[in-house]
Amino acid sequence: MDLVRQSRNARRRAARLTGSTGAEADRITKRVDRSEREHAHTAAYYEIFAQALR
Repeated sequence: MDLVRQSRNARRRAARLTGSTGAEADRITKRVDRSEREHAHTAAYYEIFAQALR
């Protein structure tokens, strides 16, 4: 449940796109998309997760 880590991962991976081409760029793009989806899901359900951990 680490929103900061998820944001940092997406930004770091997006930065790696510079200079990447072909399959490598596609792989990085997919990882960025996955990190962004993970962050959105965690943010949307943060309170539910937090309550479950109490």
